[in-house]
Amino acid sequence: MILSINQPAYLPYLPQIEKIKHADIFVFLDTVSYSKNGYDNRNRIIFDSKKDRNGLTVIKNEHWLTIPISTAGKFGQNYKETKPATTNWIQSHLDIIKQAYKNAPNFDKYFPELEKYYKRLNSKMSLSDICFSMLPFFLKAFDIKTRLVRASNFHFEGHKTDLIIDICKKMEADTYYSGKMGHGYLDENKFKRNKIKLLYQEYIAQDDLSCIHKLFTEGAEL
Repeated sequence: MILSINQPAYLPYLPQIEKIKHADIFVFLDTVSYSKNGYDNRNRIIFDSKKDRNGLTVIKNEHWLTIPISTAGKFGQNYKETKPATTNWIQSHLDIIKQAYKNAPNFDKYFPELEKYYKRLNSKMSLSDICFSMLPFFLKAFDIKTRLVRASNFHFEGHKTDLIIDICKKMEADTYYSGKMGHGYLDENKFKRNKIKLLYQEYIAQDDLSCIHKLFTEGAEL
């Protein structure tokens, strides 16, 4: 059984979607500390684009969609404890997405459903709640059947490699599917000692944008 893990991610990148699709179980790791300088509460879309002769998108009118986070005096808070500073961003982001992709080929196919998920967001939700509540939209859009597990509903122990191994054991997974960055911090010997196969992601996305850009402009093929 293959397991993959990722921290909460707002409007995730395509490699994050591929990590979920490649696995039998995906663990939504919302129990680790939130980094205010990271990208988990934001991602990019574009208003206008064209492809060069290599098929890569030449970005024009790039726009960041950012959830404003309340971090003052909350150093070390985890994703479950991290909350937006306001709710003004919800309708604003929805309006921006609509304006950006209203003429895209797949707008009518995906936007009405995405809008439903945005309409369910509220002031009581943490960053973890927001990202987890929107995952079913992406799973349906990309035809993903992977089982979702929320780490905050379990008791996983350890840090870094030890945490991943503990999750694999408790979820009865014999294979861990890591992102490419895992080469830099995973202790491969610990996986061998625990008889857990380690796989590294090889998927390469054409664009470093939110996956909604591909949905609206090209479709759900990874």
